[in-house]
Amino acid sequence: MIPDLKLYAPGELDNTGAEALWQLLVAADDEFVPSLSSRGEEAGERLVTDVPGASSGPCGYFDEIRSHWIIFSLTDQRIVGMMSFIPHYSNDILCDWSPCSYLSTLIVDKPYRRCGVARRLYEYLIEHSRKIGDRAVTTRTWSTNVGHLVLLDDLRFVPAKIIPDHRAPGVDTIYFAKSV
Repeated sequence: MIPDLKLYAPGELDNTGAEALWQLLVAADDEFVPSLSSRGEEAGERLVTDVPGASSGPCGYFDEIRSHWIIFSLTDQRIVGMMSFIPHYSNDILCDWSPCSYLSTLIVDKPYRRCGVARRLYEYLIEHSRKIGDRAVTTRTWSTNVGHLVLLDDLRFVPAKIIPDHRAPGVDTIYFAKSV
């Protein structure tokens, strides 16, 4: 299975895309450390009004990442994965890799995990980043996110910075980078 991909610039997401994004965030909310509901603009104090049922859950995070670029992975016209990123990104932690495309969120619907969806999203982002002139693709994850760590290793990302116990006792934040 080779998924189709669709890229949305900030502000381009239509109601169908926004609802699909919301459903993916809700389904994966508690799989993230910390949960997506505890992140975002004032951790959800700003409520989303244009998605049915969005009065609780990762509302603040949803609002935040809608301002990012979003790539959807589609299989049989169904959105099965997403990746949000910020192009031309720079901060103190990633200064050696900047400007970079910073991947902020990656979610693959459970039935489609281990089917190449995340790898295809990464490959697309790497190629897109090369085309727009960014030096690298960067991301961060937590030290117990084994599936993502394996994929990052397979794609030859290198650790750029480790922040011990940043997410919880014994759970580090690890920034990764890959030159494009």
